[in-house]
Amino acid sequence: MHNDLRAAIDESFLNARQALGAKSPQRAYPWLERAHILTQRMPLLHAYSHWLMFLAGWEERDYREMLGQAARIPAALLFSKIWCLWAVPDEQESAPFNRCQYQMS
Repeated sequence: MHNDLRAAIDESFLNARQALGAKSPQRAYPWLERAHILTQRMPLLHAYSHWLMFLAGWEERDYREMLGQAARIPAALLFSKIWCLWAVPDEQESAPFNRCQYQMS
């Protein structure tokens, strides 16, 4: 994984977790949306972004959000992996770069 991408993902999750820890889910959502986009080719991290969105919904007692995220967590695990099998690197990515190879540490 490119260092810049890893740093952006780490920053997004860190800020989202800090906002959730401060009981401020509205502050977490922009960071979670960013993490969600950046991790779309990484099944575990993509599912983790949905898990944190579920927790944000829990904090707000937004049951509709929680239900939506509960359905998206397994879908992210399954479909991110399937989608990655045919993924072509983005124009801004170098050819050997493949987000699918990344595993959560």
